[in-house]
Amino acid sequence: MRNIVRPVFYLVSVLVCLIVIITCIKVEKKLMVATGNVNNVLANSATAEGTVIDIGEGVSDHGHVYSTSKDVTMGGTKISLGSKGSTGSFTSQLTNLIAGTTYYIKAYVMGNSETQLGKEMTFKTADPVVPTITTTAVSEITTSTATSGGDVTADGGAPITVRGVCWNTSTGPSISNSKTTDETGTGSYSSSISGLAPGTTYYVRAYATNSAGTAYGNEVIFTTGVPPPVIPTLTTTAITGITQTTAASGGNISSDGGALVTARGICWNTSANPTIALSTKTTNGTGTGTFTSSLTGLTAGTTYYVRAYATNSAGTSYGNEINFTTSAVIPVSPTLTTSVITLITQTTASSGGNITSDGNAPVTARGVCWNTSANPTIALSTKTTDGTGTGTFTSSLTGLTASTTYYVRAYATNSAGTAYGNEQTFTTSAPATVVPGAPIIGTASAGNAQATVTFTAPVSNGGSAITGYTVTSNPGSITASGSASPITVTGLTNGTAYTFTVTATNANGSGPASSASNSVTPSTVPGAPTIGTAIAGNAQATVTFTAPVSDGGSVLTGYTVTSNPGSITASGSASPITVTGLTNGTAYTFTVTAKNASGTGPASLASNSVTPLAALTVSDWDGNVYNTVQIGTQIWMSENLKTTSYRDGTPIPLVTDNTVWSILTTPGYCWYNNDAATYKATYGALYNWYAVDPLSNGGKNVCPTGWHVPTDTEWTDLTAYLGGEVVAGGKLKETGTTHWTTPNTGATNETGFTALPGGYRDFFDGTFYDIGLIGVWWSATEFGATDAWYRYVFYNNSFVYEGNVSKKDGIPVRCVRD
Repeated sequence: MRNIVRPVFYLVSVLVCLIVIITCIKVEKKLMVATGNVNNVLANSATAEGTVIDIGEGVSDHGHVYSTSKDVTMGGTKISLGSKGSTGSFTSQLTNLIAGTTYYIKAYVMGNSETQLGKEMTFKTADPVVPTITTTAVSEITTSTATSGGDVTADGGAPITVRGVCWNTSTGPSISNSKTTDETGTGSYSSSISGLAPGTTYYVRAYATNSAGTAYGNEVIFTTGVPPPVIPTLTTTAITGITQTTAASGGNISSDGGALVTARGICWNTSANPTIALSTKTTNGTGTGTFTSSLTGLTAGTTYYVRAYATNSAGTSYGNEINFTTSAVIPVSPTLTTSVITLITQTTASSGGNITSDGNAPVTARGVCWNTSANPTIALSTKTTDGTGTGTFTSSLTGLTASTTYYVRAYATNSAGTAYGNEQTFTTSAPATVVPGAPIIGTASAGNAQATVTFTAPVSNGGSAITGYTVTSNPGSITASGSASPITVTGLTNGTAYTFTVTATNANGSGPASSASNSVTPSTVPGAPTIGTAIAGNAQATVTFTAPVSDGGSVLTGYTVTSNPGSITASGSASPITVTGLTNGTAYTFTVTAKNASGTGPASLASNSVTPLAALTVSDWDGNVYNTVQIGTQIWMSENLKTTSYRDGTPIPLVTDNTVWSILTTPGYCWYNNDAATYKATYGALYNWYAVDPLSNGGKNVCPTGWHVPTDTEWTDLTAYLGGEVVAGGKLKETGTTHWTTPNTGATNETGFTALPGGYRDFFDGTFYDIGLIGVWWSATEFGATDAWYRYVFYNNSFVYEGNVSKKDGIPVRCVRD
């Protein structure tokens, strides 16, 4: 997985060529080229050297060809330097390389329909570093916004994935503070800063992020603008010292609005909301704080409205309004008359009154009262209340009986008592036959594509017997009729909200509609969920599924999984659901039902058949005990192998030296970072493939008796059972971030496999890599003379990847039962 550039010299070849030229009369000329060193290796570029040793019959083209795969051919990426007339060295500039990547390269020479390649060399580009960025000066500053940005002058050898500016009210802002996100890549960009406080100093830095981390530009400081002044804030002081002609008040100015208060005082009037445009005001100095004002020239027994005021350059503002009444003479009862009765019907009429004097006290209630006997008073419930004060008013008499004589008097009440106007009499109209009144709506109750509506009969049948009722839906105007409450409306759409009105019908026609009912939503039980996969455990099974196509018009409230045989159930709000209490050794299938407010829907199709088994443990030669898990028809260890011996007790060589490891072609194992105390218990050992392969280790097996290293086909069977390589990794990985790096995408561990990110040891120089980031496991299947198949999963997706690597690599092992 790793390589470096080693210089290769071809001095012997050059000397042989020179001897042949000197000692021979005629030598056959043949193209020859040597690959030299790769120098100046950066994240995205490098310089490759080469030497033309023999130009043969002439060189039509020469240069370098390279690839990220071994055994480079002319089909790789080619750097062509054109023809060359003599032997000697040359260099090629390699650009647009990928940071942190291993490349393989050869020098080449072409001529006379012949192409010669030099020896293959390898090198690795430098790992990326954080970007280089500057911060743009802040412009367009307002009280709450500003504009800045940045210029990413170098990406550090890796793509810029996010950039923007960050800011704070203290120095050194970072992306954990307020920030913008302004696309990706290098170059300059503009950022809009918002949500600022007026008159505040802010510190701003541009930022850019690549795989190496986040870099910040220089810090820029600016201060937001100060808003213009506003009118002052104040309250009005309670009224005191009230006499018939004077009173005292004042105010309290709590804020000058950002500008000097140049005038203050109170203003008053006999109507609400007095202003300083009136002459009835005081002037009581300047500035903020409390002040006292005297009201003079008032009229006895009069209600006044008072507001404090304050003026600055932004205008005049007013405090809360307070009203009071000056002292008055002793009141007497009001004086009034009763208006003539008009607009007489069977049940209503109109009258009123005219209050010509309030008796020196405010009229607090007025109206008319009536009865079927003379001299009605306000002690009766048959009266109106029609405002206050003097003058004329109109009153509506309702709830009357047809063909009945009534006596009516206007009334007015002040603090001295209630006075009545002259008495008027009238007789209501005789009844006539009309349509019924509106029924009184009751309650609507939803069902499956229907609703049942209750109601009561109208107060008036219109003088004719009611023959039926009609209920109408909204929306849709779907109707249903009946002779009495309740009535059921059918043909509704499940999931749609409806209200309903009711009309009554007599021999004269249909009357007005009732008020709308409560809103209801018809619904039915949900459809059947779509079954997924059942995975067996110890006396239990975990079942996956997807929601039904139809929720029946009502929110799903849960799911129930049922076993067959046994009808053992388990419930939950979402997939997956684990059914416990199963019998180990018994084959089960499972169905799933969904539930909503209307009930439980039909069952899904049956799942695949699974057989729960008791949790097995297995021990290796060293005495390490391993938990196991059944996944489909396979039984796997649920932790990585830790043994230091083959199953026959033969020790496996422990290799700690990096150089020895890099050249090892015989069995060997190690612990990550050569630190068994830290890594053995959790991640197990790292083995080269020679320790795994019986043909390489003398027919031995690293797994316990009855177990073996899985073949490439057995790995494929596992991922296929779990739904394919795209999702299988999430189902295998341990959940959380105790061992995996955030975000540990898609991890559910619903299989119990508990895949861990144990990293690996590289064959090239014996270095350890990627613990916490990648989980890797050998297969027992050879890929070629130098490589073998393996599987691996990453922290940032749900895939299981298949690949081939050097047999010299140190990789964990998971055993599968024979």
